[in-house]
Amino acid sequence: DVPNATAAGIVQMSAGLNEMALACKHQSASEIDAAKAKQKSSAIADLKISAAEYDKLYAQAAGDFKKQWATAPAERQKQSCDQMKNMPKSAS
Repeated sequence: DVPNATAAGIVQMSAGLNEMALACKHQSASEIDAAKAKQKSSAIADLKISAAEYDKLYAQAAGDFKKQWATAPAERQKQSCDQMKNMPKSAS
C-alpha cells in the first residue's frame, strides 16, 4: 500500500518542521514527541494512512532532514533557525 503523494508531503513537512525545531532548540524532545503524536493521529484520521505508513514516512523525512542539516553551513543553519523562530507556534 503506497500512501498518496499528498499524505507523504504532509508527513514530510511535519517531520522537517519538528526536526528543525529540535535542531534549533526551539522545542524540547518531549514537546516534539507530543506534537508528533498529535500529527500522527490526525494523519491517520484525515489522510487515511496507517500508523506504520506514517512512521515509515516520518522516519525517512526525519533522516533526510538530519543528513541535510549536518552538511549545511553554520550560517545557513542560523538563518533557518531565525526564520523558524519568527513562524507562528500554531503551525503544529
